[in-house]
Amino acid sequence: MKKLAIILALIISFISYGQGRRTVSALGVEEIQYGTIAKYIYDGNPFNDNEKKLGIEFTRNYSFRNRIDIKTVDFTISKSDVSPEKILINKSLFNWRINGSKDSIAAFFEFIFDNDKSTYFKLDATSVKKLKLLDNDLFLKFKKHKIVAIRASTKRISAGNRRQYSWSHIDYMKNLSGFSAAMSKYLEIKAPTQKNKNLYKVSNGLANVNPFNLEKYIDKFILDAKINHNIDLSYVNKRNRLIIFRELKGKTIATAYKMNNDNDVFVKVDPENWNAANQSKRWYIIYHELGHDILNLEHGECGAMMNATTSGNYTWGRLEKDKNTMFESYKLK
Repeated sequence: MKKLAIILALIISFISYGQGRRTVSALGVEEIQYGTIAKYIYDGNPFNDNEKKLGIEFTRNYSFRNRIDIKTVDFTISKSDVSPEKILINKSLFNWRINGSKDSIAAFFEFIFDNDKSTYFKLDATSVKKLKLLDNDLFLKFKKHKIVAIRASTKRISAGNRRQYSWSHIDYMKNLSGFSAAMSKYLEIKAPTQKNKNLYKVSNGLANVNPFNLEKYIDKFILDAKINHNIDLSYVNKRNRLIIFRELKGKTIATAYKMNNDNDVFVKVDPENWNAANQSKRWYIIYHELGHDILNLEHGECGAMMNATTSGNYTWGRLEKDKNTMFESYKLK
């Protein structure tokens, strides 16, 4: 019975970190706490602007030796239907006055992630001004790593002769579990379902193309280049373009014949080997051959997609990675 209780506790703990602890008010205000590091809030009150917020709670309650109590404060990243995304910083995080005194306190925070000193990051009143976008290095570190050591430092500044007192430091750890999930929720990035894993950025998804409508494979290649990589290959549609079923030797699935000839695209596809391949492998082979015929790439150019020989599983993830590398490398040629 005791073991069962421990197992249940671990399961509940896992669920609370992965899914978050969610509450919704009568007016539709939704709050989700992810671990100890982040909180997502959606203002569902119909009288308001339905603003979304992501609080990053890297601070905590503590008292310094000079008896100044700091209450938990955080970053607040906000966006709504009527205003652009913005990052709001509680100014008291770095500078504040002491009640009943003209003296002030200056503070900054230092971070080391996963006990790796090369990840050191200092956050103070100057560097915080650079935190304008979510792709800032600090947010990427919160998302990438599992745990962070934080040093909170303050110094008291006399209002009279500006005499500075010695620094005070407090060190503590924060578990970063849940930050990625909170960020995804804020950005409305949802984990793909099994049904949608085969759907990609190209219109309607590569997995759904009729494998016997070979012309569609050229259309999708051109569309992918334009929409996802800003490469205009529309001139191909005004040239001679032909992709047909013809028997090829051995286990060859497809072969391109018009490399370095921008007036023609001509690819042959072996019907038997094509039928035996799964859809992701068919796409991988076609991207390789059109890499020759349309992009004029040699074997070994622009990443693994253009290797002379390949082996292993032709997964959708592998296809997505290698075709993206091919297009992006092609742009740099």
